[in-house]
Amino acid sequence: MMAIFLIFSYKLTVSEKRKFNFKEGYKSANYIYKEHGLSALLSAVSLEFKDVITDDNDVYILSDSHDNLHSLVEIENNHVYEKCKNSVVNIYAYKSNINIQTGSGVVFSDKRYVVTNYHVISGSDRYVVKNFDGTNTYRGELVCFDESEDLAIIRLVNPDNLVPVEFYRGEDCKVGDRVISLSFIDDGSLFLSSGFIGSITRPLRDWMGNLLSGMIITDCNIMKGSSGGALLSTTGKLIGLNYSVYTDESGNSISCSYESSRLMRILNRMLALSSNSHSFLSLKGGIDIACVSMTEDVKNLSLIMVNGVMVTATSPGSDAEKILKVGNTKVRYKENDIYLGGDVITKLNSYEIFGIDDIYTALSDTVAGDIVDIEYYRDGNYYKSKITLTARDVNYNLRFMR
Repeated sequence: MMAIFLIFSYKLTVSEKRKFNFKEGYKSANYIYKEHGLSALLSAVSLEFKDVITDDNDVYILSDSHDNLHSLVEIENNHVYEKCKNSVVNIYAYKSNINIQTGSGVVFSDKRYVVTNYHVISGSDRYVVKNFDGTNTYRGELVCFDESEDLAIIRLVNPDNLVPVEFYRGEDCKVGDRVISLSFIDDGSLFLSSGFIGSITRPLRDWMGNLLSGMIITDCNIMKGSSGGALLSTTGKLIGLNYSVYTDESGNSISCSYESSRLMRILNRMLALSSNSHSFLSLKGGIDIACVSMTEDVKNLSLIMVNGVMVTATSPGSDAEKILKVGNTKVRYKENDIYLGGDVITKLNSYEIFGIDDIYTALSDTVAGDIVDIEYYRDGNYYKSKITLTARDVNYNLRFMR
């Protein structure tokens, strides 16, 4: 019954929704359903139907305009498609007038801006954007990109007939929620699939080796060309941005998407800083150290049984050099000479640190110049301090050993 009430709720206008008491509306809908049945409820919310059939698995509706059965899930899918089809666009990336890549994008922020994955537009110099059925074509201009987050923002010129997507609070998602994916496939068609959330905030490594946190894992069918498409709630709000699909040897697939709340924070940061640089590698916050995860081997070599990452070097003149101590015991580890016995970072920017990947997660929403809290272990005691983050350079990832 809840699906019917949700359909009714997003048929309301914005002004009607502000006046509508959803709690009381739910009670009324529930009363009608229990006392008079589904047919009465459908009539109350003005959904056209001829008859209602139920079986052990679902509820089906026989439409007045079509002599076939529609399940409540199908009706929900139809409404989401109609609501969001003008919020998802097809992106064609060109290099020297040759189409080198295609993908999807989601319209946000007063319909001028489109967010997509950086790998969709990487290496290109011209962007052509089309609406859901290809009847409107727009010229795109690159505003900025964050290679380490695999995100890019394109500004559209004269974006008629497009609608900014409404964002869902990603932190309200739960494992088991039904979701709908809307993205383009290779032939230029807007493709809808649905599934369920199987996992939330699982960190993943991208095609460049960067760690991406705040991911939603679903079983939606995402195909080639779907990168940058929309992962939507059953009410048509953006839960995530489609990123990639992983397939095992048996052909079973899971799909990965950016969680919407974190995505919005990154997009706001990118737009705020876009006047300084197209690329955000030099603006993202980093910590000026080399370090190694406290694996069992490192614990045994250093005789320090503490979880975290051990500082093996610091950059001259950095905040890290002033605050953190480097060890003086030189050992050969994974074909590298490193110095053990230094401080072990146990917490950074309020995140518990158990290994190298946690450093990336802790600093994922920071920029150079931010001051963050740091906690570390030294000579049998734990200490707290603050450290100023610096810009990441092209060799930033090479400083960390897992």
